Amino acid sequence: MKKGVISFIPLSLLAIIMGLILIVSNIIISTVVSVEAASKIIRNRLYPYSDLVSF
Repeated sequence: MKKGVISFIPLSLLAIIMGLILIVSNIIISTVVSVEAASKIIRNRLYPYSDLVSF
């Protein structure tokens, strides 16, 4: 049986890659738009239902 590519990647390496993607996207978004708008975009990506819950 053939497995997917992601199943061969260790979870720790996958977590590091996802963290790097998040950091790079945060830097790109914050340079394009204001810091307040960037933090709102990032927060909505991380917590899509954050409007329903106050932090």
